[in-house]
Amino acid sequence: MKRRVMQEIEQARTSSVRTRVDKPGLAARYVVGIRTVTNWQASEIIRGQLEKGKWMFDAEECDKRLFMHSEPHKQGKAIRKQ
Repeated sequence: MKRRVMQEIEQARTSSVRTRVDKPGLAARYVVGIRTVTNWQASEIIRGQLEKGKWMFDAEECDKRLFMHSEPHKQGKAIRKQ
């Protein structure tokens, strides 16, 4: 999956058209739930814009921000030191 997304990123760099997707579209792109996208947005990992009552995201910007984000997701659980 990562290879496919990286190919899409490279293709987007060569194209001048930016891909805008809504929250369910972004969830499908990364094969996660809508709640995960909401959590990323609340944590300011990704940014979106509210357009006509619908959250829209720049797919290429989200790719870049998610791949550069290095903190592992804790999923609300405490991490034990071993």
